[in-house]
Amino acid sequence: MRHLLVLVLLLIAPPAAAHVGAGAGETDILLRDGSDDVWVKAPWGYVSRVADDDWRWVCHEVFSGGSETLLPDLVLGPDGTLLGVLGVLDGVVDEGISLYRSTDGGCSWQPTTGLEDRVVVGAAFDPADPLVALAITADLDTGDGVPANGIHRSVDGGATWALVQEWDARLMRSVRFGPAGRAYAIAAQVDPAAAWLLRSDDAGQTWQELPVPTDGVEVVTIGSVSATHPADPDVVWLNFDGSTKDAVFASEDGGQSFSAVSGIPDAFLDVTLRDPGGWLVGGARALHRSDDGVTWSPVAGAPQGWGGNEDDRGFWLAVNTLADDRAVVRIESDGSVTDVLPTLDLAGPLQCPADSDVAVVCEPLWDELYEVLERMRPRPSGGDDDDSAAPPDPGCADCGGGGTALLPLVLLPLWRRRQSR
Repeated sequence: MRHLLVLVLLLIAPPAAAHVGAGAGETDILLRDGSDDVWVKAPWGYVSRVADDDWRWVCHEVFSGGSETLLPDLVLGPDGTLLGVLGVLDGVVDEGISLYRSTDGGCSWQPTTGLEDRVVVGAAFDPADPLVALAITADLDTGDGVPANGIHRSVDGGATWALVQEWDARLMRSVRFGPAGRAYAIAAQVDPAAAWLLRSDDAGQTWQELPVPTDGVEVVTIGSVSATHPADPDVVWLNFDGSTKDAVFASEDGGQSFSAVSGIPDAFLDVTLRDPGGWLVGGARALHRSDDGVTWSPVAGAPQGWGGNEDDRGFWLAVNTLADDRAVVRIESDGSVTDVLPTLDLAGPLQCPADSDVAVVCEPLWDELYEVLERMRPRPSGGDDDDSAAPPDPGCADCGGGGTALLPLVLLPLWRRRQSR
């Protein structure tokens, strides 16, 4: 009987606990020009800090329903609008919707329109215009082949979408804006294997196809536009994941030609370009720095990381929380490391109105999440102890626990339909 009880408890474990450790390879830092806000994609959800206030947790279950193994992607617009990219259509809050939008800092999320029954796998905002955004679709077909996939464009900040162009039998893999209205995307074909860089010079309204080199590429469908230059629209980096060595290419003429990037670790995780040089995470999750864009050297004293981003305050590194007590550090101009967010210094869920998605869904999951984070925190001695820290009070009147934490996930779709009447 006891084993049956344990099985039941595992089945009703709150999604926040179940997602700890998922999607670590996609951990990243989101920043926007002119704002001090910082968003962190951690293995256990998203964390935000608004105007140097407390760090707050936003569970992705507010729009995903908690059914995904990997974390959804979060895209931050220049005006603070957020897009949540799920990459799946089934088991989500709104069946058939894979792209959601928030205009209140992540407190509430609404399904977008114009992309129904389309598998959205990537999105990007134009950094010069918060109303313009792009989304790419990659629907896998279980029948005779791959259906048409394409690029969609929004001119109202991601609320509604219209198809720009479709390509038969191609998978869209990644999309990213550069400066001056330049946008890039990657499309791949399975048989025969081929990949193209799609380039737009008018903020995504029209596109041209440019061939991508495949030397050293193991699987053409595992590619992404890894970086664009913040000041030069012609500079773009591409990477293709490999089993032992990733293939990384750079172009300085807008994709007309590419050269293989050398002098970097075989395992490539992330790169942030600047003038000159940049930051790169690779190898054993080590941070590298370049002051000339050619030579890359490890940053002494930096912890293991997954990805990062840079602004005028320094380089923000998303730390490997599975091996470190810190979630975020910042590398200063002199190379020193500043601890920004110890993992257990989270203040609680994002502070939102009582009827918001975060209050309904995330607050009941907070206690369970904090307990799991405390239990899994790395200990230099390699041992364990029973000195569990009490989670900070999230500020909600009644944060349910245990199996009751699943109730908001069941009630949220009903609440949305009631609000829309």
